[in-house]
Amino acid sequence: MFETDGGYGVYLCGSDEYDEEDSDWACEPAYEIPDDYLMLTGDVFESMDWETFQNDIVEALKEILTSDGGIINRFIGTRINRFIGKRIVTTGFDDGDLIRIK
Repeated sequence: MFETDGGYGVYLCGSDEYDEEDSDWACEPAYEIPDDYLMLTGDVFESMDWETFQNDIVEALKEILTSDGGIINRFIGTRINRFIGKRIVTTGFDDGDLIRIK
C-alpha cells in the first residue's frame, strides 16, 4: 500500500521465499504485475487516515482468507485458500512494517 494525492494505491507481489525476521520487507519479489495498481481515490479515501485504511485492508484480507462468511465468501474464500495453500500472506505500507495475515 502507498499514499497518493487524493487516496491510496494497492499492489500485489509474490515471492518464493519469506524472511520472518525482516519486518520491513520480508522477501525479494519474484512475481509482480508491472504498472498495475489498484488506485483508490475519492472523498471517502481522501479523508481517511492511513491507519484506518491499513486496518480496513487487513480486515478485508482476513475476511477473504476465511471461509466462514456468507455463501459468496465461502465460495471465494475456499478457492483463494486452495490457491494460497500454506503460503504466507502479509500486507503493509511501502515504508512501514509488515502485518502477517496468514
